[in-house]
Amino acid sequence: MRRLSLIAFAAGPLIAFACGPSKNFGDDGGVDSSPFSDSALPKGDAPACATGEYQAKQQPAAMLVLLQRSGSMAQNNKWVFAAQAVVGTLDQNVFDTMTLGLMAAPSSTVTGPACVFNLPVACGVPAFPQVNLSYAGTKKSSDGVGVRHDIKSWLTTNTIDQSPGDGNPLFDAIQSGIGALQLWPGPGKRI
Repeated sequence: MRRLSLIAFAAGPLIAFACGPSKNFGDDGGVDSSPFSDSALPKGDAPACATGEYQAKQQPAAMLVLLQRSGSMAQNNKWVFAAQAVVGTLDQNVFDTMTLGLMAAPSSTVTGPACVFNLPVACGVPAFPQVNLSYAGTKKSSDGVGVRHDIKSWLTTNTIDQSPGDGNPLFDAIQSGIGALQLWPGPGKRI
């Protein structure tokens, strides 16, 4: 281990020197008749390490938040904590360039299967998001307008589904959400 540290210590200046700005060290006394001669380099400046400058730019994207709102979300304040997490997360600046929306399910009752005597069950899924996909911009949830405000308002005025049966139609809700994202006409990724 000590030998490796000594080698790294000794090689560090050499690597920094080799990749530093070019210097002219004059004639080394060698014969310049080979293809690898000193005369192959321009006098006064040898090549340096490659450098470049790049700027990252976020691609356009649409993100649909899919929230499960079955009766079990009432246990241990799950709905409250989920709503706060959604709003707090979407208020971050990284979402300013994105298109955002919200879909929550179950959203209605449907006729249940024969095993529950065809009674209504809370397994209805919305055909479209409750908060349409819209460009976020810099407006946050505390502003009077904007998609973040609309998401917060929807989460504030709508709670868990109180229908009997405590249905959780997550698979159908995911399919509906994918369909809504596919209908979004904008460029970029769909999340």
